[in-house]
Amino acid sequence: MKRELVLKNDAAELVRLAAEVTLFGEEAGLGEEAVHDLRLALEEAVSNIVRYAYRDRDEHLVRVRLAREGRGLSVEVADDGVPFNPLCVPPPDISRPLGEREPGGMGIYLVRHSMDSIEYRRDGETNLLTMTKDLGPAEEGRGQGPPPR
Repeated sequence: MKRELVLKNDAAELVRLAAEVTLFGEEAGLGEEAVHDLRLALEEAVSNIVRYAYRDRDEHLVRVRLAREGRGLSVEVADDGVPFNPLCVPPPDISRPLGEREPGGMGIYLVRHSMDSIEYRRDGETNLLTMTKDLGPAEEGRGQGPPPR
């Protein structure tokens, strides 16, 4: 099962993103925890794009591709913002009290911990963030049509 979303670089689009991801999760037979992790990762990734990726105030498009195959879930987020590799951001020091931490970085930390793998590459003028999640054996047959006989 696959779905592609095209969002504007507008914070209001995060509501639509959450609804579309939830619907995809239901149609793909994802469990509650998998939908939660997927929503969290995508909301954080797209929110960062909306806030920081563009130097102008023009309308830009963010493409989100979702795919479910067997027990695997893959997501690709593409934008034409400034080059930014979120994997180069050091993780926050969560051992320190909140008031003593450096600001920023928590969203990327949450993305890293919601998904099993994350890759970034720049393709021409496009940032591509690819995330995958192994749904495990309990999720393998869900949302894939009737079970084999």
